[in-house]
Amino acid sequence: MAHGKYTASTLVKQAYDAHFDPALPVLSIRLSAPAELSSGEWLTAIVDTGADGTLVPTAYLEVAEAIGVGDAILRSVLGESREVHLFEVDLHFDGLTLPGVLVAADDQGSEVLLGRNVLNKLILLLDGLSGQTDLFESRPLWR
Repeated sequence: MAHGKYTASTLVKQAYDAHFDPALPVLSIRLSAPAELSSGEWLTAIVDTGADGTLVPTAYLEVAEAIGVGDAILRSVLGESREVHLFEVDLHFDGLTLPGVLVAADDQGSEVLLGRNVLNKLILLLDGLSGQTDLFESRPLWR
């Protein structure tokens, strides 16, 4: 099978996080309250294609002054469940903003996990062979 190249406008090219074994696909994001400018620090978010929703540590949501919108039950892959608070935030990538995203506050963990509620709005290439995540502005053309 011949390997082609793709052509598209790439917004972000980010190396996998090699601190994990195996290395994890990640993206840098900023958080803000809805319709506010992103002035916070860049956060490393794990691209988690197995998660339904997005988890953000509570401390980051407080800094962003995220808007609380209710509660939900979070169920882990192991079947454990716990109540979480939901917040509405804008997620900022380099050159792209996703407005009004619902995220669950995580008061126990320290990692941001981007779940399918966010990933399904993006055009991503998880290139494990190159150890790189690419975020595209438009769908790549394969040649």
